[in-house]
Amino acid sequence: MLNNLSEIKDVSWEEAFDNWKSREMNPICRDDWIEVATKIKGWPDWESWRTYSANQFDAKNRKWKKFLINDPDTIIPNFQVGPFSGWQKDLPKTNTYTFKELIDLKPEYQTHSRILKILENFPQPTEIIGAYIPEKNRIVCLEGSHRCAAIALAQHFNKNIIWTVKPAIVLTEFKQGEAEILDSILKTGSSNPNAI
Repeated sequence: MLNNLSEIKDVSWEEAFDNWKSREMNPICRDDWIEVATKIKGWPDWESWRTYSANQFDAKNRKWKKFLINDPDTIIPNFQVGPFSGWQKDLPKTNTYTFKELIDLKPEYQTHSRILKILENFPQPTEIIGAYIPEKNRIVCLEGSHRCAAIALAQHFNKNIIWTVKPAIVLTEFKQGEAEILDSILKTGSSNPNAI
């Protein structure tokens, strides 16, 4: 899978996190992430919520590289769905399926309003955060699930996204056996454990 990526540069986690925040404040992607963080997940703000999630995979102590995705319509649907309860719910097996498989397994994603909204007006340029799992030769999506699902849905419907610029991915590589972190992240979730 990595041979379909073109390396751009090393990036710090701080830069990746700042870009993540900018994306989630973009109404095309979703305009209520702050409300999710504070009212649903029980955090005081967006930064606390997303930092808690990032700490579960030790993001700040990992090496990160930014790549261009050369064939996004083919590659991105084959990214593994990230370890998040909303995406993993009701799947036959957790932390296993690609976005392409998710669209086939759960037809409700074919009419999902947020995914369709992104598909109709795909944000460009765009950047995803992921981890490469060497033993599976697979990339798991750690941020950008709705956009990955929209690209998989486009492929499912034989639609073309007109790319004005190739999407990018900020990627870390898990060591052998580290994929077990995904099960731990899914079990822990992202709600504030100290919220009443």
